[in-house]
Amino acid sequence: LHFGRGSFEDGKGIRVEGGRAIGAALENNTTLTTLNLSGNNIGDEGARAIGAALERNTTLTTLNLGGNRIGPEGGRAIGAALEKNATLTKINLGRGFFGNDNGIGNEDGRVNGAALAEDEMQSTLILSGDGLEPEGGRAIAAALEKNVTLTTLDLRGS
Repeated sequence: LHFGRGSFEDGKGIRVEGGRAIGAALENNTTLTTLNLSGNNIGDEGARAIGAALERNTTLTTLNLGGNRIGPEGGRAIGAALEKNATLTKINLGRGFFGNDNGIGNEDGRVNGAALAEDEMQSTLILSGDGLEPEGGRAIAAALEKNVTLTTLDLRGS
């Protein structure tokens, strides 16, 4: 399912309301394997809804949330979900269109670092352009020492 920027005439995307609706639908969906919500401005609230759904969803393997103006709160929700989700193998939380990055910075590094250390499924993680600072980078590095499944890590422009 592709809801990336350009899917809507006004270019504003599905925003928070759409993020909540998609999150609710994902909780019980048993067929969707790929979801691209890049550039839809779902923010923290939409990310929380998606995160809650990821904790229960057992079919989604690829998720793109790049460029959704997700802050630390939404980043924590996604990171917590990654610790529990057993099927998601590819996730993009990187910067999106027009410079609207997710901006979850050091919090992103800590949260995703903790999730990576425990994750036995994830093979690809994209955090490009998320403004990682040294603390976030150290958390990711520490997780890489424990993780045995990640094959692709994209930190370009972080």
